[in-house]
Amino acid sequence: DGANLEGAILDNAILSNANLKCINHPICLNE
Repeated sequence: DGANLEGAILDNAILSNANLKCINHPICLNE
């Protein structure tokens, strides 16, 4: 439903932000 969709979008945003941070911190890519 709408709440689950909103949660999925938020989770994806968090993951995307984490991936962008990993680009700036190569060690993160090794984890």
